[in-house]
Amino acid sequence: MSPHSSKAMTRHAWFIFSILTICYALVSFFRTSTSTLAVDIMREFAVGGGLMSVMSSAYFYPYGFMQIPAGILSDRWGSRNTIASFLLIGAAGSLLFALSGSVTAATVGRVLIGVGMGITGTGVTKNVADMVLADDNFATIVGAVEEGRRIYDNIRKAIQFLLGSNMSEVISIFVATLLGFTILEPVHLLWINLVTDCFPALALGMENAEKDIMQRRPRSAKAGIFAGGMGGDIAYQGLMVSVLVLASYFIGHFMESGVWEIPANGLSPDGTTMAFLTMSMAEIFHSLNMRSQRGSLFTMGSRNWALLVSSFAALLLTTLVCEVPFIAAAFDFTSVEFNEYIIAIGMGFLVIPIVEIVKFFQRLAAKKKVGQN
Repeated sequence: MSPHSSKAMTRHAWFIFSILTICYALVSFFRTSTSTLAVDIMREFAVGGGLMSVMSSAYFYPYGFMQIPAGILSDRWGSRNTIASFLLIGAAGSLLFALSGSVTAATVGRVLIGVGMGITGTGVTKNVADMVLADDNFATIVGAVEEGRRIYDNIRKAIQFLLGSNMSEVISIFVATLLGFTILEPVHLLWINLVTDCFPALALGMENAEKDIMQRRPRSAKAGIFAGGMGGDIAYQGLMVSVLVLASYFIGHFMESGVWEIPANGLSPDGTTMAFLTMSMAEIFHSLNMRSQRGSLFTMGSRNWALLVSSFAALLLTTLVCEVPFIAAAFDFTSVEFNEYIIAIGMGFLVIPIVEIVKFFQRLAAKKKVGQN
């Protein structure tokens, strides 16, 4: 072999080696870059530690694929990492980020939500995105999720409170009708619905987010408004208030007549007044229970001043209706004695310890279910 051919082969070998080294460096850089990008995304999604937090089983695929519990379609880091967009595909709880500029027709059909960047995003991305982040910060999504969950929770609380209260009225009147006595008149129901129910229900819509709101699992999009045991809660709470109101009616009639009986003519002014007071008080106190479907009232750690003010106002107005002579006469009420008033408040207050006991066993059952899974 001539010296010239030997030098040429050496140059070719060094050239091929250099090309391979450069290719290896580019591939390594791309993988490192996309991995760093993935870590950045995961860190931002970990803010708040809830729906957007990263699962312990999250891992990275070569060339920038990773599996995490929530995903976004975005071009935030496109210029830095030569990645045009993220593509969110899959189902809630196991979503896939595809760090790629190519989008196939099959993949587009599985997109859940697209998010564009308001500052660095392109005009095309912002036009087709379902959500545009004005501050280009993924942590904003966490805040939006928390606020959305708070609003949804508050709507459920108000619905549960109103349906439970109305169910107690229906059951009480239905039972009284079957037994042949009048427990409440239409004007009494109108007052309860407009004053005792209305203002606390509105105040429940201003409730702060619960402490564990971002640690909950994502709810199914197919879940109804009564999911999570809410239907059962409405049933037993409505029945509970009905039993207390009926008991209060008979206590009031006993304090008036001295005997435990159903009134002969079906009318008992003291019984009706006591039933009205008990139902009003029970619903006022029950609105405090509705601050959390499962959490204890005594561990909330925050106060809903709107609910407290509205409850106190309803309590005061209900007392005035029963004690001011000309108003009481218009409602066919009798003036209640102090001991009757205390009994009515006590009967209404019972809804708090009863619901607290039920919530305690519901939490135990939920923990046991999680332990079995």
